[in-house]
Amino acid sequence: MAEELTSWDEYLRAKIEIYLEGAWRCIFDGRERCELFEPLARLFESHAESYIVTAWNPGELRLSYEENLQRNHELESMLRAVSGVQLFPAKGSSQDESYLEMGYLVVSQTPMFGLKEMTSIARLFDQEAIYVIEKGMLYCLSVGGDRKIEMAEIHRSYS
Repeated sequence: MAEELTSWDEYLRAKIEIYLEGAWRCIFDGRERCELFEPLARLFESHAESYIVTAWNPGELRLSYEENLQRNHELESMLRAVSGVQLFPAKGSSQDESYLEMGYLVVSQTPMFGLKEMTSIARLFDQEAIYVIEKGMLYCLSVGGDRKIEMAEIHRSYS
């Protein structure tokens, strides 16, 4: 019998990448953290919290590619309207990339935009969870705040 995966299993096994300086940079490969690209490591170290959010496939729905692109464009417009926030394209995928969702790494440079505001936006797009990068750790957090799972350390390697 095949293993039935829940949404949470999929979130925790996702390969997560950020588009920075002309290429996709891995921060988590579905099992453990990736070796961080130096500018990305500096970005995470210089901010208390960052978030990864998408507008794709609300709840359990599977929308068309075009519908998902439109929703992500709406999310981007909403986030760009927030003062003191930097955005970077992000994607979460299955290991073989047969399943993929686009989104954004949101780096807040203001105390006026934090976890409460990020989860409120995620709820507007009917998302179940977001990723939070806090003090060198990657977490998966339910937008209701009732579930927070530590996934991996993601600070730079000094070896």
